[in-house]
Amino acid sequence: MRDTFMSNLRRVKESKRSGKGTTDIYTPKWSLYDRLKFLQKTVIQSTSTSNLNISSEKFDDIQIEQTLNESLK
Repeated sequence: MRDTFMSNLRRVKESKRSGKGTTDIYTPKWSLYDRLKFLQKTVIQSTSTSNLNISSEKFDDIQIEQTLNESLK
C-alpha cells in the first residue's frame, strides 16, 4: 500500500513541477490515497551524502563515456 501511495504521490509532485496549469495536475484515482496522506510525512526523502571521491569533471567524463558505450551497443 505504501508503494502505491508513493507512486501516486510522485505523479502528483511531477505534474505540479512540470509547469502545467492547475487543471492539468494529476489527481489520483486510487480510493485509499486521501486516507493515506499521513504517510507523506514519513516518506520524505532525507538528504544524503556521496561516498565517492570523484571530482565533478571526472564524473562528467565518466557519464559521457558510459553514454557513448551504451549508444554503441
